[in-house]
Amino acid sequence: MTVENGVLKDVTEKDLFLLAMEPDKFWKGVEEIGDSAFRGIKGLIEINIPSTIKKINSYAFNNCVSLEKVVIGEGVEEIREGAFYNCQKLKTIALPESLKEVGDYAFYYCLNLKYLDMQSNVNKVGAFFCGFCSRLMRLTLSCELKELPKCGIAGCVRLSRFGVPPKVKKIDKSFAYGCDSLRAIDLLVYNGDPYAQMNKNIVKEMKTGALRSDIVRDQYGNFVLEKDSKNIVGRSL
Repeated sequence: MTVENGVLKDVTEKDLFLLAMEPDKFWKGVEEIGDSAFRGIKGLIEINIPSTIKKINSYAFNNCVSLEKVVIGEGVEEIREGAFYNCQKLKTIALPESLKEVGDYAFYYCLNLKYLDMQSNVNKVGAFFCGFCSRLMRLTLSCELKELPKCGIAGCVRLSRFGVPPKVKKIDKSFAYGCDSLRAIDLLVYNGDPYAQMNKNIVKEMKTGALRSDIVRDQYGNFVLEKDSKNIVGRSL
C-alpha cells in the first residue's frame, strides 16, 4: 500500500496483517481512502474506518466479497460512487453523523445488507445508491434530502415500506422500481400527521415502474404526478 498526499492507495492482501495488528500505524497520515484502494481484497472481513478519514472514494471497496461489517467513524463526509459496490456478504454498516453525501451505486448489489440507516446530515444520494440490495428490510433516509433519485432503491425486493423525508420535493419515477414487496410509503412531516401515507395507486405504480412522470409536491404540500400538476412548488431543486 502507499499513502500519497493523504490518500491511501493500492492495499494488498499482505497489508491486512498490519491493519489487524497495528491499525494506528496502518491509518497514519491517511485522510482519504483512494479510488479502488481495497478493490477485490478477498481477505477483508470487517473494517473500522477512523475519524481521521474525510472521504471514501470511488470503488474503494468494490468486490470485497468477504466483507461483512463496516463501521465508519465520525469525520467521513462523503462516500463516493460504487464505494461498496458488489460487497455481497456485507451485513451491517454504521454511517456517521458527519456524512453528507452518498454517491451513485455506493451500496449497489450488497445482497446481504438488511438495514441502512442514514443520519440526519446526508443531503444527497445518487442513482442506484442502494440498488438491488435484495435482503434490505429497513431503510431510513436523512431528513435533509430534497430529492430521491433515479432507481435509488431499485430491486430491493424485500423492502415493504419506507419514509419520505419532509424536505423532499421530488421523487424520480423509477426510485423504487422493482420493489415488489412495497406496500406503503410514509410521508414524514414536521407538523401534522406523521403517519400519512402516499396514494396507494402511486405506491403500486412506483414499484412496477409504471409511473408516467416523476412525483412532486403540489402547492398544498401533497405528492402528485408532475404530469398532472399545474402548480408545482419547488420544481427547481
